Amino acid sequence: MKIHFVGCNGVSMRELMQLEKDRRNFVTGSDSALGGHAAENVHGADLVVYTCAVGEENIELKEARRLGIPTVERAELLGQLAATYSSVVAIAGAHGKTTATGMTAAAMRSYMPTVHIGGDMNPFEGECKMRVKDCFITEACEYRRAFLNLRPDIGAVLNVDLDHTDYYRDFDDIRSAYAAFVSRCAVILVNSDDRGSMYLNNGGQKYTFGLNGLAYFRGENLKVEDGNAYSFDLKIGGATACRVLCPQPGFHNVYNALCAVSAAVLGGVPAREAAENLCSFRGVKRRFERVGSLCGATVVSDYAHHPREIRATLLNASKCTRGKVYAIFQPHTFTRTKSLEGEFVRALGNADEVGLLPIFPAREDPMEGVTSHNIVLALQSKNVRAVYLDTFCGALSYLKRRVCKGDVVLFLGAGDIDALARKCIDCEN
Repeated sequence: MKIHFVGCNGVSMRELMQLEKDRRNFVTGSDSALGGHAAENVHGADLVVYTCAVGEENIELKEARRLGIPTVERAELLGQLAATYSSVVAIAGAHGKTTATGMTAAAMRSYMPTVHIGGDMNPFEGECKMRVKDCFITEACEYRRAFLNLRPDIGAVLNVDLDHTDYYRDFDDIRSAYAAFVSRCAVILVNSDDRGSMYLNNGGQKYTFGLNGLAYFRGENLKVEDGNAYSFDLKIGGATACRVLCPQPGFHNVYNALCAVSAAVLGGVPAREAAENLCSFRGVKRRFERVGSLCGATVVSDYAHHPREIRATLLNASKCTRGKVYAIFQPHTFTRTKSLEGEFVRALGNADEVGLLPIFPAREDPMEGVTSHNIVLALQSKNVRAVYLDTFCGALSYLKRRVCKGDVVLFLGAGDIDALARKCIDCEN
């Protein structure tokens, strides 16, 4: 079977392409960032897969439909693939779901699961055991209610927060999507410390995880280890099961690790084994990824593009250095920037110095009056040192003038800002 992917440059699409290759299908792809689109690209295809970011006027999509070639949106294909497995574990949440999905895959590595994740995950350490379950672990994306294409055996929700305001009207609207998601899960696992998700219910089997006394899977006796990583005692139903070491630094990763081990236990992995397996997790690219140094300062690339994520990343950085923390932020989409402008200002105010790049439009057209300048001015009014950096070269020049040995420079955003982080390293070397 020949499958053509339209808009293949995203991580999720690349993951799907690899899964289809593993199923011995012939796979091709095109993207506006990789040579562009052409009608002849779909000729001979048995199926055309596209993302919601690809407009209905896309030349390849129109040609496929003219020729009568079946077309399917990415999220729908993911649901179809997941349905071919006997056990499906899906991790949802506004923040942390990529890392938590990777951690869950590590915790359940004894089953050699098939994994679909919205990020480039570093390989596990060591060897996995032979497959004992036909298990599929996937990140469950809430954008445009994509996760409603899944019917998980175990569905976890890390948190619920307002995002994707180009699609969701308000918090109640996005929470209704999560309510619909958990209703499709046989067993649900929700964060009892998160106000947005703690009351979600599927009318069936429900388990909770958290740090409070009400959680069924509870983390207690937190301890900060070397490098700002945490460890904690895992209690299951009130009984101590084992000690868990978070394989990634930052307090927010306590919840990711707790969710992962809890999901693994619900999936049949003994708690102690799940905790040991978790240590094999080596991270996901662009999740507090140290990529090198610039003028003696540590350079970190991070996907954080929501205020809550930025706040957690800045807190983590502040715990890892005695120097200054520089935040270079590229806002992602005009609608998100407009809707959450005040929250961005409050989050970025935790940095010692802030640089704002132009908004990365992604799938959107510019909106009148919505610019990065607004955030800069608001930060300056609160006596935060903030500057507007209109180009990558300008950002690099600014940093080379300012940073010192021992500082941390964070490159934050979901657009192409990672290229700037790598460029800093290349220029220095």
